[in-house]
Amino acid sequence: MSNREIAMELLEQVPEEKLYYIIGVIEGALIPDNSEYDDEIDKAIEQSEKEIAEGAELIDIEEAFARLEAKHFG
Repeated sequence: MSNREIAMELLEQVPEEKLYYIIGVIEGALIPDNSEYDDEIDKAIEQSEKEIAEGAELIDIEEAFARLEAKHFG
């Protein structure tokens, strides 16, 4: 049995109210492993820290991801 098949069988056993934990892990596994992406993340963190230090308004995570998506994919 492949790892994918094992994962699918286990996934079927996870209660619906706990699936959000699994979704986060799967999304994390989809992030490419390359230094270019890591550099972008580092730059985004530095920019965020700078904006917070300058008194920028904090936003929730959904808004943050929407902005990132618009910037990089929109």
